[in-house]
Amino acid sequence: MCMKKYLFVIVSLVMISCTDQMLENEVVGESVEKTLASEVTALIEKARWGDDQAYVQLANCYRDGTGVKQDFLNMVIYADEYSGVKNIKDYMSALPEESEYRLAYEAMDKSISKADEILEVADKLIARDCVEGYTVKGIILSEQSDKDDGKRLLELAAERGSTLAQIFLCVQGWQKECAPDIDRLKALADSVPVANMCLGDIYSGKSGDEALKEDQLAAYYYMKADEHALLSKYSARWLLNYHKNGGNINLSDKDIERFEILANKKSIVEEIWPYEDDEFEIEEFDDGVVEAVDTAEVE
Repeated sequence: MCMKKYLFVIVSLVMISCTDQMLENEVVGESVEKTLASEVTALIEKARWGDDQAYVQLANCYRDGTGVKQDFLNMVIYADEYSGVKNIKDYMSALPEESEYRLAYEAMDKSISKADEILEVADKLIARDCVEGYTVKGIILSEQSDKDDGKRLLELAAERGSTLAQIFLCVQGWQKECAPDIDRLKALADSVPVANMCLGDIYSGKSGDEALKEDQLAAYYYMKADEHALLSKYSARWLLNYHKNGGNINLSDKDIERFEILANKKSIVEEIWPYEDDEFEIEEFDDGVVEAVDTAEVE
């Protein structure tokens, strides 16, 4: 057999071997993905019962992209829920100093008065092609005078999969008496579970806008959020009260048991808090509502 024929046979065998290996890797990869996804499902079920460590592990899954798509906002939400860490800052401080998610969070945690510092971090993240860099910069520009450029960056981040950008575009200016984009939130609800919590809060009246209050819709979206272990203390209490007052909702005995556990867990702050710690204090009222109290006004 001439060398050319040997070469042809060897190349053919290598190609067959590589193809077989690729198929084997695909099968193994799919199997691993299914296993990891199953583990995430198990963690969600534990978190629905208020398991502190399950929340932390879910945060880790979203931080690393283990069994789920890597996502900054979901990491923050699960780490900040009834987790075993004292607060979200403890969780973040455990990450490497140059972690993109730590940098993004620390930028978001700064006062808006430090916009120049925030933009510097955002540009650093953008240079790394971290999508949350565009999100952070978009939010800051939107809060300042360059709203059009801010929205453009947020839309870019949303298109690239940033759930923080997607949600922010729906509720931007909500606290400034601008109506939330409910239609856009509803369109996101299936793919971005936290949108269900936003809708539940809107329809339950938590936002303070009585014109948007609609109990049946609030119950529907809170129950959808519950499927992803996203109920807060407030929403768990709301569902229990709605049920006790004869609301149109089907709760099993186990649902009621779970909600009572969640309703009596320690209080949390559900947002990436935009104020300096010494500017505001958190006060919780009997109905589970958490509000910020301006310490300067109190004094």
